[in-house]
Amino acid sequence: MPTSEPAQTGCIVSPADAPIPYVEAWKNVLSLGSSLDDARLIAEFGSLSGLTSDQIPIDQSATVEAYADVRVRGDIETLKVRVYEPTLEHIQTRLNELKSQSAPPDAFEIVTLRVRRYRKG
Repeated sequence: MPTSEPAQTGCIVSPADAPIPYVEAWKNVLSLGSSLDDARLIAEFGSLSGLTSDQIPIDQSATVEAYADVRVRGDIETLKVRVYEPTLEHIQTRLNELKSQSAPPDAFEIVTLRVRRYRKG
């Protein structure tokens, strides 16, 4: 039986009876390696935002949040980092804040990007 590749993108929709309905789109970007620069981050987050607005239109959106699942190179564990600026420097700074230590720029890798859009109450 052939092995399947892990999913590269996906979309999760909250249950209809959730107190605050949301949709989350994600994309695995680990394979992009060094081609994941600031311009590509902006494009990827924009694409994910577009996927969420297909489910919850912009005029029905309360808020949109962006995240990156990041890890120090060689680690298995990822940390979910809230992203306020789609730049590598910002994501590295946020990771260092969470880990309470400073890692050099080439010591971390972004595994997954996520955008979560919440519907107005």
